[in-house]
Amino acid sequence: MSQQIFTFAEAAKALHIGRNTLTKRLRTEARMLDAHNLPAGKYRGSPYLRVEKKHYRHPDKGRVPYSRTVITARGLRHIARRLELPLDSANPTQH
Repeated sequence: MSQQIFTFAEAAKALHIGRNTLTKRLRTEARMLDAHNLPAGKYRGSPYLRVEKKHYRHPDKGRVPYSRTVITARGLRHIARRLELPLDSANPTQH
């Protein structure tokens, strides 16, 4: 069974906050993200954040890899508590 994950935009919506504001607060207040929005410190390999490695096809360079951080359902609850934000009561773990 795969665990449900959220993009920063989806998490921000569930937390009633803007995406950019959420990522900024995760970098500065919670210190959960580094400058590249990847998990920082003790949050690397944690059950709260996951790094997905993907790629896109560039016309000249060919296959170009990139990483993106996503938030797990457990991570969403943790962030809500850590940043003292209301979590959408209409079951936020539903897309």
